[in-house]
Amino acid sequence: MSLEWSDRYKIGEEKTDEEHLEWFRLANTFLAAVDLKSKQETGEAFRRYTCQHFFNEEAMMHEMQFPYIATHVEEHERLVYTLNQIQ
Repeated sequence: MSLEWSDRYKIGEEKTDEEHLEWFRLANTFLAAVDLKSKQETGEAFRRYTCQHFFNEEAMMHEMQFPYIATHVEEHERLVYTLNQIQ
C-alpha cells in the first residue's frame, strides 16, 4: 500500500507544496516499513513532521486570512489525535 502524489494536490505556494510532497514521502516510508522497530521510527518521524507542517500551514492560512481556517484546523487536530493514538 502506498499513497500516490498528484499535481492536483498542489496549492500554488511553493513551500507548502514541497512540504506536502515530503509528507507523502514520509507516509509511504511508514507504510513500507516491515518490522515493528521500523514502523515505530518511521511513524514517529511522520507524526513529528505532520505536526510541524500543520504549524507552518496554519500560520500561512492566518497570514492569508483563509476563510475556512477553523474547519481546516479541526481536520489537522483530528489527524494529529489519530497519529498520537497509533504511535
